[in-house]
Amino acid sequence: MYISKYNKVMFTSIKLGFYLAWKDLSRSSKLTTFLIVFIMMLTFLNLTVGRGILVGLPKGSTNVYDERYSGDLVISKLRQEKYVVEFPRIETFYKNLPEIKSLTIRYLHPTTVTTGYKERVGADESLDSTGSVVVGIDPLNENSVTNLSKFVVEGSYLDEDDTQGVMVGASLLFRYSPLDSPTESTIRNLQVGDKIKLTISGIDHFYFVRGVVKSKVGEVDRRVFMNIKEFKRVSGERDFRPEEISFKLIDGASAEEVKNKFYNEGLHKFAKIQTALESQPQFLKDIGTTFDILGNFLGAIGLVVASVTVFIVIFVNAITRRKFIGILKAIGVNSLAIEVSYMLQAVFYATSGSLIGMLFLYTFFEPYFLQNPINFPFADGILYAPLNDSLFRFAVLFGASLLSGYIPARLVVKQKTLDAILGR
Repeated sequence: MYISKYNKVMFTSIKLGFYLAWKDLSRSSKLTTFLIVFIMMLTFLNLTVGRGILVGLPKGSTNVYDERYSGDLVISKLRQEKYVVEFPRIETFYKNLPEIKSLTIRYLHPTTVTTGYKERVGADESLDSTGSVVVGIDPLNENSVTNLSKFVVEGSYLDEDDTQGVMVGASLLFRYSPLDSPTESTIRNLQVGDKIKLTISGIDHFYFVRGVVKSKVGEVDRRVFMNIKEFKRVSGERDFRPEEISFKLIDGASAEEVKNKFYNEGLHKFAKIQTALESQPQFLKDIGTTFDILGNFLGAIGLVVASVTVFIVIFVNAITRRKFIGILKAIGVNSLAIEVSYMLQAVFYATSGSLIGMLFLYTFFEPYFLQNPINFPFADGILYAPLNDSLFRFAVLFGASLLSGYIPARLVVKQKTLDAILGR
C-alpha cells in the first residue's frame, strides 16, 4: 500500500516536473536558449571532432600503410632467413585462392645511392650518397596493389620495359627529408633526369632517375625502385626468391580467413604471413594509443567546461526564481517535481546541442575530411568518429548535464520556503 502510494507521488512529481520544465523553457529568452544549445553543440563537437581528428591522424597513417605498402595481406621472409623459403610451394597455393584480386612480388637488395660522382675533385672529398634498398618490381603489378603511380611527385612512373631508369623515394632526398645525422643522411643534389650510381654487391651500376615517389610510408619512401628484369640482371642472385609479397583481396574477403588458409597448409613455417594490421610497425600502434589518450584528455576538459556551463545556467535561473520556487513549495508542489523540472531543462540543452552537433558531424565534417584529408608530413589525417563512439560521448554529456542540472536545483529547493518567498 505504502509502495503504491510512493510510486503514485513519484509519478505525479515527474509529470509535474515535465510541465514546469516546458513552461520555463517556453517563457525563457529565445536568444539565451539558442546560446546555451550552441555551447552544448560546440561541446559535443569538441568531444567528437577534436578527438576524432587526433585519433584520425594515426588512423590515417595505418590506412596509408595498408593501401600504399602492405595491401590486405603480406608475406615476408622469416627473420632468420634471407628470402621467402619454399616460394614455389607458396606461389602454387596462392594462385588457387579465389579471394586474391591482385598481388605484387618484391625483390630487395641493399645498395648505396651516389650522385655527383663525376664532379668529385679530391679523393678525400665526401660523396653525395646515402644507403638504401633497391627493390625489383613489376610496375603494373605493384600499381595494381598499392597505386604507386599516384604518388610520383616528380617525373614519371616506371615503364614496364624500362631497364635504364629507376624511381627514388622522397625520403632519400634532402629537399623532402632534411636529415644530416651520423646514422642517416640524404642526398642534397639530385633531380629527375640525373644519372645516379647504385652500388650493389660491390659493383657499380648507373641509371637515370625517372621519378620521385612520396607515399608517406617509410618502407616505400626510403627505397629505390627498378624494373624486375633489370634487378635480376644486377642482383647476382642465382636462387631468385622474393623478400615480400603483398596481396589485395576482393571486396568482402577477410584477410584473417585467407591468412588462416596459409596456416592450415603449414606455409607459415616458411614465411611470415600477416594481415595488414599485424604487419604495422609498433610505433604506429604506439602513436594511435598516445593520440587516443590525448583525445580523451581534451574531451574530458570540454566535458568539465560544459558541465560548469550548465551548472551556472541552471543555478542562476534557479536563484533568480527563488520567490517563484518558494510559492510552488508553499502551495504544495513536491520538491522532487521542481528538481525534475530543472534537470529536464539541462537534458533539453544537452540533447538539442548533441543532436545538432551529430547532424553536422555526419553530414558535413566526416564527409569533408574524407574527401579533403589533412596533409600531415607522415600521413593523410582523417576524422575518425564511429557512430557507437559518438553515442557513448553523447551519453556521457547527457549524464554530466543531468547532474549539473540537479545540483543547483537541489541547493535552491532545500532553502526554507518563507526565506525563498521573501528573498532572504
